[in-house]
Amino acid sequence: MSKSKESKSIQSKILSDLLAGFDVATELLSLPPYAAPRHHFEYHMARKEWDRVYGAERKKRRILHNMRKKKWIHDRRKGNEIIVRIFSDGIVASLKHRIRSTTKKLRKGTLCLLSYDFPNGATKARNFWRRLLRSVGLRKEQLSLYSTERDVIHELRAVVKVLGAERWIRVFEAIER
Repeated sequence: MSKSKESKSIQSKILSDLLAGFDVATELLSLPPYAAPRHHFEYHMARKEWDRVYGAERKKRRILHNMRKKKWIHDRRKGNEIIVRIFSDGIVASLKHRIRSTTKKLRKGTLCLLSYDFPNGATKARNFWRRLLRSVGLRKEQLSLYSTERDVIHELRAVVKVLGAERWIRVFEAIER
């Protein structure tokens, strides 16, 4: 395995460990429509446990440092406790990894469709969204319509919610006839 793939797998493992206490997709989808995007999740851990899990291995410390530099996480000490905030970029990265690694298929004859319509001035957002959709393995059906047979509906809706793009992006479960 190459170094970058190995570090990305360790990075996604760390993010999934930190977000293990949360059902991110469900929590994000329980927010009311068009609510302000949730920008972080907080995780509390005993300092000794933090040092045991993340302080022992040099690779993990380096990856945590890189995640801090990317502003995916912020950790601080408060007494004998470590408080870690996982920000929206880290949440999106975790959800992207979950979407990529999902192999569970939807029922036969059912598709997950994603449609978007960004305004004319939002070219950067549109290009970012296209790259994200291609990177997680969705198929382009039409100009702004993507599909997949994998069961990633909740994760895609959660990504839309985190990014605050609900006005422009819709995720559907469709039945083929």
